[in-house]
Amino acid sequence: MNPTQGVLREQSHFLHFMDIAIVTGAETPLGLRLIEDLIRQGCRVHGIGNNFSNVTFADKQFIAHAIDLSDLSAVARTAEAILEEEKAIHILIHAIDVTPGAAFEQLPIGNLEAILKVGLLGPVMLTRMALPNLLRFRGQLINIIPANKSGHVASAVNALIEGGLRESLHAGDGKCAQKPFGRCIKRQNENMFRH
Repeated sequence: MNPTQGVLREQSHFLHFMDIAIVTGAETPLGLRLIEDLIRQGCRVHGIGNNFSNVTFADKQFIAHAIDLSDLSAVARTAEAILEEEKAIHILIHAIDVTPGAAFEQLPIGNLEAILKVGLLGPVMLTRMALPNLLRFRGQLINIIPANKSGHVASAVNALIEGGLRESLHAGDGKCAQKPFGRCIKRQNENMFRH
């Protein structure tokens, strides 16, 4: 029903609420697959990655943010910009593969620092920036930790990253839901790395 007789106004019969997602590791095959799946499910996705120059995927619901996750100021600025634009975040997925490519004792110190910044500090900073919003909207925080594909014995680096990201799931006294969707993605991830 139009409020003014004789004046036709466009009416929306369906108010579709679009979930907003952020995916880290967005330039990787895993990240892109997650983004495609989220868009297919009706989400708008902000992808965070280091370098999108080789990414050919394009969709009007995909916004790429090329930042260095080891630059915590850039992570904070990007999170603030996304929150300012969207006003809500419903899903945050960390899908970063920073498995060391060498045995721990042979890993150069500079590489160790970069791995910890990109694989732990950057995602923890992004989680901290998004957490109040995720809690408010009862969103999902999903951490996908790829298997150690280097073939080396899992090291202290792997344990630290996995443990740090696992602890970020418990932030906010469990009010931020990790729903079955997260388990589904984890299962998908495990299958991808078996091939």
